[in-house]
Amino acid sequence: VNTDSFDPQQITLQQTKSPPAASLQLSGGNFTSENSTNITITLLDYDLNKIKEMSPFFNDSSRAFVSLSNETVLDMSGNNLTPVLTDSAFRVSSVISDNVSPELASFDFD
Repeated sequence: VNTDSFDPQQITLQQTKSPPAASLQLSGGNFTSENSTNITITLLDYDLNKIKEMSPFFNDSSRAFVSLSNETVLDMSGNNLTPVLTDSAFRVSSVISDNVSPELASFDFD
């Protein structure tokens, strides 16, 4: 795929295949920049926090599906992705748990 055309905002995470009981359209993300058949996305903190708020959403692969719009990415010939619609969402292969304890970033006294 042509990673220059990749738009993570065209990806929706779903708790179920259809109809999704809960869903989250990504607000962005960092991803690999090499043209390849695979793209690895690092989610933004905003999206990670939204997923945690929606627990047990995406706690394991049985509750983790992905749908994609046709504008998610182009192939190397400039063709749009065939969309993966909500009712055809695919199950993710694995979910990596967040085992990092929270840290206080800042505070202020009034």
